[in-house]
Amino acid sequence: IYDYGNGHVIDRNAVTGGNYGIYVNGSGTAVTRNSIRESAFAGIQLNGYFLPVEGNKVWDSAGSGIVVNSGGQGPIAGNKVAGANQHGIAAYGGGNTFTGNKVTACDVFGFYVTATGNTFSMNKASGSGQLDLADTNLAGVNTYTDNRFGTTAIPYIE
Repeated sequence: IYDYGNGHVIDRNAVTGGNYGIYVNGSGTAVTRNSIRESAFAGIQLNGYFLPVEGNKVWDSAGSGIVVNSGGQGPIAGNKVAGANQHGIAAYGGGNTFTGNKVTACDVFGFYVTATGNTFSMNKASGSGQLDLADTNLAGVNTYTDNRFGTTAIPYIE
């Protein structure tokens, strides 16, 4: 599903295959309660201003499960990602809120964070190939509260 429009609701769809399960490059789009399997790049790719991204299930993406390229949006909440070949949830945009997401068995990182000003609370990650959380910011400019990460390793610092 490719959305280049504004103010849409993408809700309760089942998507298998394709480059992206859901690709949002518009304004004000909500992405809720979708099931996405076996996408070639990302299960959900968010590039524009978006509203809630909640209750989605993403399995076996060849890339990352959920990619957030925009900032100050969301919330990104209650999503489940399993078996992504890269990262479960990648936060390249700042100022987002990630709450209650569950990530399991991703090949690289459960959560990969390169942007600042994000808030992470009550998320869970386990079984990642390298780390459940990789934050490349040295200054501690993201906030983490009540998260549970199960893969034991030295924190990643770039």
